[in-house]
Amino acid sequence: MLKLWRSSLGPVSRSIARPTTGYNARRWNSTESTSVLFSSVKEHMSPETYKAITETPYQHQEMTPVQAAIVPKLPQLVAPYAEDGHTRDLLVRARTGTGKTLAFLLPAIEARLRARNDAGAQAMLDMGSSGDKETAIRSWARTNIGTLILSPTRELASQLAVEASKLASHHKGFQVHLLCGGVSKDKQIKAFKNGSLDIVVATPGRLLDLIRSQPIFEDAARTTSSVIMDEADTLLDMGFRDDLDSILDCLPPSPSRQTLMFSATVSRGVEQVASAYSKNHAYIDCVGEEKPTHTSIPQFATVLPSAKEQMSHVIKLIMQDQLEHRNSKIIVFLPTTKLTQLFSSFMRRLSPKGLPVSRTSTFEMHSQLSQRQRDQTSLQFRNATEPSVLVTTDVSARGVDYPGVTRVIQVGIPASQDLYVHRIGRTGRGSATAGRGDIVLLPFEVGFLSWQLTDIPFKSLSTKQLDEQVTEAFAKFDAERPEWANARQYTEPMRPVLEQLEMTIDNMTSRLDPEAVRATVLASLGYYIAKSSELRTTKEVILAGLGTWAVEACGMPEAPRFSAGFIQSLGISAPNSRRPRPSFERDTSSWARRGRSSEPKYNRDSGFPTREGGSRERKSWGDREGSGRDESRSFNRRDDRGSSGYRAREDRGYAKREERSRGYGQREEGDREDRSYGARRDQGYERRSRREERY
Repeated sequence: MLKLWRSSLGPVSRSIARPTTGYNARRWNSTESTSVLFSSVKEHMSPETYKAITETPYQHQEMTPVQAAIVPKLPQLVAPYAEDGHTRDLLVRARTGTGKTLAFLLPAIEARLRARNDAGAQAMLDMGSSGDKETAIRSWARTNIGTLILSPTRELASQLAVEASKLASHHKGFQVHLLCGGVSKDKQIKAFKNGSLDIVVATPGRLLDLIRSQPIFEDAARTTSSVIMDEADTLLDMGFRDDLDSILDCLPPSPSRQTLMFSATVSRGVEQVASAYSKNHAYIDCVGEEKPTHTSIPQFATVLPSAKEQMSHVIKLIMQDQLEHRNSKIIVFLPTTKLTQLFSSFMRRLSPKGLPVSRTSTFEMHSQLSQRQRDQTSLQFRNATEPSVLVTTDVSARGVDYPGVTRVIQVGIPASQDLYVHRIGRTGRGSATAGRGDIVLLPFEVGFLSWQLTDIPFKSLSTKQLDEQVTEAFAKFDAERPEWANARQYTEPMRPVLEQLEMTIDNMTSRLDPEAVRATVLASLGYYIAKSSELRTTKEVILAGLGTWAVEACGMPEAPRFSAGFIQSLGISAPNSRRPRPSFERDTSSWARRGRSSEPKYNRDSGFPTREGGSRERKSWGDREGSGRDESRSFNRRDDRGSSGYRAREDRGYAKREERSRGYGQREEGDREDRSYGARRDQGYERRSRREERY
């Protein structure tokens, strides 16, 4: 059901009570949503824009519900400000993936085209017949911003800039600028000075820095005709309220400045911001009383009987999805960068022989990558047509649209229930995509499931049940063998892949570098200790649980130990912490060194040994993959199996630095742009989230 609240912009079929207080707004109301074609509003938009929508690059004919609520109002939305009382400002409640990007870009482009023509006409009046209208328009467009779009994350900002460029692709001289961290500031400044400021897409941190440090940005901001806040609830959740206030102080005041806000949820904070930034806005609800998206997606929860089964259970979930879906596309969320690096390295090595599809593409996404690497990875996963897996932190949890995701697997607890919902929202998007969610927890994490996710409609899935389901799926696949299987390079027959899985995992974990595992435990400690109250357990239990994970899941001889001072800084009394830290050097007795030329050297990125200084057994792995090259280089290359050409770097001084800092290893909640000029820094490991990024 689509609900439009009353406004002077549209007809009203029946009155509806105000859903909440705190609005100083007009509201729209309409009857049930019906099919609306773009051809019905063709006369209200330029031919070039209509061509982009209906021919290339979009080829859309029918509007989505949110587009049907907004696009027919183009004449009113693109009209310049006039003191006649008509509403140009909107607060729209719409979920990600419903077509809202096109809904707000269309009026932004059409309003800018009208303003450019008006500026050219005025210039001709001022200059007379001797003037050049096109030159006057270009000169005006270089100093006046049409629409400023604010986005909470780099990835979403980049995606918005791409969509804006596509929609304006047939307009000659129309330009879109992207201002976000991770990209050269000098290049952004140069492009801004020399380009047409038709649409500017920005993250709040980078934009505020440029406004305060570059007079040209401050001057241009004061000419902005319209501001759009996409994912407004996420902007507030990530702590951007102060930045938004500072940015809007530099813009023309409302109502001469048009303000459009789009949000998946309309909380009290969003209401307050809407009232503060726009004195007279219309509210459009494109969600209504529908069930939340996450409640309609099948969701399964597994509490592992032991940490040893973690990796095999997750791999079996991936196997199951590849057998069920021709175009399997999976996102695996992990709580820290270290865990993400370790798991992605594991997946990349496993995929050639240990998964049903030998050409499974494994992608890695976290805050330690450069913006260029993240953009490249995001684009590759979005466009992937072969079975693929994205291993990521929460930088991929909010706002970014990856079409066709068939399953989301969450390994470990999320930072909050809201973040759990955001993660699940990456799958089941669109009527053509079936979705599913799985969460896999260690024994000490069960309290989060019992106390924090009580209203999530979980179905319990034991390791035994999954074993039975996957065994049956393998047998059925081998018996029926669909025609498309050979084209996707599915292993034939399938059953041996499953039978050898445990041995394959044991072989791989035995090669892990103890120091890489220790660094991962260190990072996990910083995250989980801060959540002991949410887990309803003690810090001692968390410490013991992570130690057990290092032994059972990673094959360490015993749990890593840390200094007494460090343990005490976490609020844990550790009577045994003063014992000497055990050496992780391998046994050097003659029987243990047979076949070894020297002690193995470990790759800093993957945690696995390199060929140099390795054993004969180590060499056999490379032969099995048919690489014939340095194993560490072969393993870490992001090649034609979906790689993005980079090697994730691990700081050598990580452990020492982290023991001196009480804020290490904390969860990455989205891509928080750090703020200069008084940026607030998180103090201590007790905070739930940290800002990952520095522009």
